Parts: sequence; structure tokens; C-alpha cells
Amino acid sequence: MLTAVVGLALATCTAVVGMVTFLDWELQEVRSGSMAPAYESGALLLTRPANGLQSQVGDVVSFRLDGRLVTHRVIELRPDRRLVTQGDANLTPDPGSLAPNQVESTVVLAVPRVGRAVTWLDQPWAGPVLVVAGLLLLRVPRRRGRHDRQRAGRPHQAPAGAEPQLA
Repeated sequence: MLTAVVGLALATCTAVVGMVTFLDWELQEVRSGSMAPAYESGALLLTRPANGLQSQVGDVVSFRLDGRLVTHRVIELRPDRRLVTQGDANLTPDPGSLAPNQVESTVVLAVPRVGRAVTWLDQPWAGPVLVVAGLLLLRVPRRRGRHDRQRAGRPHQAPAGAEPQLA
């Protein structure tokens, strides 16, 4: 069972890395609660490049607002094809409207609580920290199990009061 779960996780990670690498898709961390409950702070978003001309009401798009990347839902398409957006948790729409060419990407997939870990791993110091942590874990003594004692030539001792078992 564990092997199947690990295999599925590795296949999923490989597929995501392939999409990010070969399709020019991006990973984004949700850093605010403006899209809750759909996307909570700390979620990881997989986004694909988009042209706002193809955006529909209900799509979640990313765009720049005052120099920062914002990801909100399209709530209205105006007759001139401009988009009105709003965070799901916000009470009012975003100021102004977007020209279609201002849309940078569309959300394809969201994974709760994974964004912070991915953002942390993307830091330049994360690699050395992981190496040091791994080396420290190698030094932690592990408890020897029954099979380790048998390989070392020491017989297994049954708990007190237990029936001896024949090999």
C-alpha cells in the first residue's frame, strides 16, 4: 500500500515538473486569504500561460496589480472584453478592469498547504540546510530490531513469560 502511495506521489511530481518545464507552466504559492475558501493561504497553484481573450466568468486568473502578482476569479466579462475580477473572500471587486493582455496565467490545479514548502525549497539556502539535516539524521542512533540482532549473531530473546518458538 505504501509503495503504491509513494509511486503515485512520484508520478504526480514527475508530471507536474514536466508540465512546469516543458509547457512553461508555473507554480505559485497563495500568500493571502483573498481566495478562501477555494484557495487557502499556503496552497500551491499550478498555472498555465493564458490570454485573457479566452477567459470566462468563473476562471481564476493571475495578473499584476501595483507591481505584485494577484490571483483572483473573473466575475464579469464586459462587452469590450475587459475582465472584472474579485477575490472569493473579498466583499468588492478589484479596482478597475483588466485588458485581456494583462492576464498572465490561469489556475489549473491547487494543492492545499504545499505552497509554503515549495517556496521554502526554492530559497538558495534550502539545499545546504537539507544536506546538513540529512547528515545529522545519519548520526541519530537507530533502535536495533530483531533481524539486526540475529544478523549480528545474537539470538532473539523472547519477552518474559512467552512460549519459546521453534525455528
